[in-house]
Amino acid sequence: MMVKNILNSVLAGISIGLGGLSYLMSPQPVVGAALFAVGLFIIVTWQLALFTGQVCRLPYRWSQLELTWLGNLAGTGIVAGLLLLTRSGQALQTRAATLFQIKSGDHLVSLLILGWLCNLCIFLAVDGFQRIQNTLGKYLAIWLGVMVFVLSGLEHCVADMFYWWLAGYPISGWRVLLVVTLGNILGGASCALIEKYRR
Repeated sequence: MMVKNILNSVLAGISIGLGGLSYLMSPQPVVGAALFAVGLFIIVTWQLALFTGQVCRLPYRWSQLELTWLGNLAGTGIVAGLLLLTRSGQALQTRAATLFQIKSGDHLVSLLILGWLCNLCIFLAVDGFQRIQNTLGKYLAIWLGVMVFVLSGLEHCVADMFYWWLAGYPISGWRVLLVVTLGNILGGASCALIEKYRR
């Protein structure tokens, strides 16, 4: 079971890495945001383990969440490492470094709020996928949820892992990853509690 969980976590990180690649390589932000959704599409279709999805379900198993977070970190690192060996590596590294510099220069409260709001979008996207019966509606929920968080500049810890690896994994980046992770947890827990008590 643990091996399966680790594999699903790493694959989810790889999926988000592919989404992040699509975003960075797109000349238009709207197109990039739309293509980023491929990552979540793969995850919900294959039922992979994404940290930001798991924190939307209470009660938490913290050991499982830690394992998923580390697996997602490893998966994004695999994609980033491979991309840096390609002809696109330098351009991707420059774009990621610029993006991550903005994140690193932000203050903690801002990162926390942006992480919290991001997981509202993730919850609505995944919940919509699970609840909507119409096939087109299912994938439209995923697409819209991802586009909103990307275009709004909200913070997704696993996407940030990918940009962090590409940017050369600066030590200061840990501050961003950990605060955004906390924001994502708060966002997921908020949605889970609202869903529990509104019924």
